[in-house]
Amino acid sequence: MASIGRCAWIPFFVAGLDNLGGGLIVKMFLYCKLRTTTARKASVTVAAELMTAAIPVSGLGGMVFVLVTGWLVERYSYVPVFLFFGLIPLICVTVLWLLMGSLESESKFRDEVIMG
Repeated sequence: MASIGRCAWIPFFVAGLDNLGGGLIVKMFLYCKLRTTTARKASVTVAAELMTAAIPVSGLGGMVFVLVTGWLVERYSYVPVFLFFGLIPLICVTVLWLLMGSLESESKFRDEVIMG
């Protein structure tokens, strides 16, 4: 139990950093003259990469997909579980970039962020 506690805080810490840093990352991308849609999607990409990097450290603790994990482990092994959960953030980013259309808002927002 103690070994779980040593690492269980890591996903929450990374999520907190993303909550604070996500807006700053978007602002930085906008300042670099990226389009609003590209800046927002790039921010989510950075967050997904951080999540993917945190998986080996935190293991599968806290994952919502307990039933899927049990089913895969029972029928196959832990290998597909680690592959599946490791690829989820990357799949989500791919869907974001390819299927989500424009995330542009009013041009006034972009001007305020760059000037502000």
